Amino acid sequence: MENLTVISGYVASALVLLTFVAKDMRLLRTAAIFSNLAFITYGTLEWLPPVLFLHVVLLPLNMARLSELQLVSVCPVRL
Repeated sequence: MENLTVISGYVASALVLLTFVAKDMRLLRTAAIFSNLAFITYGTLEWLPPVLFLHVVLLPLNMARLSELQLVSVCPVRL
């Protein structure tokens, strides 16, 4: 179980790093979603309520923003 905790922490951190270097917004949001899931795992296994709370709140936000990007790419608004 300790290995899963350590691995989830490193994976989450690597995904956060990816969000900072991503130039494409879809890649950024996708990496952020997977980062949120990894940090939720880490926060649950290590029982870190601030980390857990933050990523439980950010996960639906990132999912909504990714959905908005998908809608805009399918049906762009023209002015």
